[in-house]
Amino acid sequence: MTIEQLKAAGALYFESVLEGLDTCDYRIERLSCQEAYNQISAVWCEEQRSGSMGYADFYYYQLDSVAQGKVEEQLSEEEKQYLREKQPQEGQLIFPLDHMLLSIITKLNASQMLFSTDYFIKAQMTWWGNFNQEYVIFYRR
Repeated sequence: MTIEQLKAAGALYFESVLEGLDTCDYRIERLSCQEAYNQISAVWCEEQRSGSMGYADFYYYQLDSVAQGKVEEQLSEEEKQYLREKQPQEGQLIFPLDHMLLSIITKLNASQMLFSTDYFIKAQMTWWGNFNQEYVIFYRR
């Protein structure tokens, strides 16, 4: 999925965290990797029950091979295999959430290796991964 498709689907999307802070209600939560996984998973499951999906921006495939190698140092063999098999379309940054992707992005956020953002269209909620195991959770005003 492209950013344009995500916006067209009605996701709460903004170019920068500052734009989100100016235009949305929000809260900031400091979460361990497991806490983040559990909380985001709960929102994602609710999203699925309402007939929608959750999405994540994930820039791993836009990185050069050296940077990808550094990211992969944080991952298990199973997670690396998942990334090799994903094979995104040209320019794709937005991916439907699944358990493995959620596990990868929460682990990378916790290690501050690569930050991702999660979008929940029905819930009108966006989780912005940030430094120090923080998540800025945005809501439509």
